[in-house]
Amino acid sequence: MKTVAAYSVKGGVGKTSAAVNLAWSSSRNLRTLLWDLDPQGGATYLLQTKPKPKVDAHDLVSGKAQLADVVRSTADKRLDVIPAHDSYRTLDLELDSAKDPERRLEKMLASLAKSYDVVILDCPPGMSLLSESILTAADVAVVPLLPSPLSMRSLEQVTTMVAAMKRRRPKIVGFLSMVDRRKTIHRELVESLPRDSEHVLPGSRSLLDPGRADGGRARPDRHVCAPERGRPGLRRTVEGRLGGPLTLSLERAASRRSRARTRGHSCTVRTRPVGRVASVSHLNYPRA
Repeated sequence: MKTVAAYSVKGGVGKTSAAVNLAWSSSRNLRTLLWDLDPQGGATYLLQTKPKPKVDAHDLVSGKAQLADVVRSTADKRLDVIPAHDSYRTLDLELDSAKDPERRLEKMLASLAKSYDVVILDCPPGMSLLSESILTAADVAVVPLLPSPLSMRSLEQVTTMVAAMKRRRPKIVGFLSMVDRRKTIHRELVESLPRDSEHVLPGSRSLLDPGRADGGRARPDRHVCAPERGRPGLRRTVEGRLGGPLTLSLERAASRRSRARTRGHSCTVRTRPVGRVASVSHLNYPRA
């Protein structure tokens, strides 16, 4: 079983969107579980599930209950979820009182190894004991990045945390999210960051190009998910880290956005069920 953590020390960068899309895409070919570790419960809401109220964080960390006891099915039979619980707000305290807290999540997930091929973790932001336990349990840490100074700093903080780990270290895969190419700093970071950091995937080429026949009047991409031609994207990079197939609907969504703009349409992203599972990759194309 492989574990992928959608993690960042910064909030509001798209961790839940990435986790839900990766989980849904992975479930097409692999037995997949999504664990919503964020007490805000964004992934739980999107997948329309509810936690079991009698099993809380203390029960799971102490071993009074197993993860299998709190797994819920979704509208898509190929995808299961462990919903967020209000008690997850105290996970750090529960881990602090446990033996070998950095490896506690890894040991808890080991009990599911025979039931699932891939586990996706939707992680809360921050730097804490829970974060260390998440990174210890993960094979790959997927880090969404906004093209802003604070978001770039968060990548440095994640790489520093991983480098300081004494036990197994996850591979770091950063990707640019919510890019507005009308902003100079966004365009500059889209070009420079993949060159400066080995952990960041290259984004798609700018649609706002002065050399275009239309004079660059096409509306710029707000989300960079598609890879440059000839270079691996998020899906293939995660596949390489896991050693198996994993599709990503965000890449397909980005491709559809690009085709829509070439027809002179604008594009907005809305949330709706895709294949009966909630996803953020549905697109609506209103006339410009």
